Amino acid sequence: LNMKKLFAIIASCALLSGGAWADGMNFGVAGVYGLDLEGPGIQLSYYQDGFYNPITQSAAKLGGDFTYFLPDEPPGASITAFTVNVNLLTSFYNPESGDTDVYDKETESELGMDIYAITGLNLTRTSVEVKAFGFKASADSNDFNINIGAGLTMPMGFGDLFGEAKYVLGGASQLVVGVGVRFSR
Repeated sequence: LNMKKLFAIIASCALLSGGAWADGMNFGVAGVYGLDLEGPGIQLSYYQDGFYNPITQSAAKLGGDFTYFLPDEPPGASITAFTVNVNLLTSFYNPESGDTDVYDKETESELGMDIYAITGLNLTRTSVEVKAFGFKASADSNDFNINIGAGLTMPMGFGDLFGEAKYVLGGASQLVVGVGVRFSR
């Protein structure tokens, strides 16, 4: 299964599932930048409201995202890189109310922005192919990592604008920053 087919399948599923949204579902799209890969990427995400983090005693969203990176390629090289993340987004402070326990979407929208912690698991896949002087060499890497970071969500009339910064710890360590929009029901 090549990357174009995988991306088309994920994008089709996200678009087709739009008519079957249940309460608390969040679909998003974001532009990201990976500092180690030195390239931009596009991120598709899905999160479900209604979870509770017993450690912080706060509301949480569980879900994940798929990010396809477009790193800068030197002449003669082809680089493919993508990540799959499973994350828990835990609300820990809402500055308008001082409340750390935001339990439903209506309350969250009325209160304004939501600041959250990101914890999760990451799979990073990179593939490099180099062609030079009539020779061809390639290498692949699959790295399992841990995500930690923080994000900010601000309700807008059409959806929720969000910004995130997360650090991937492990074999494919890098800082990833992104800005996007989530649509929820």
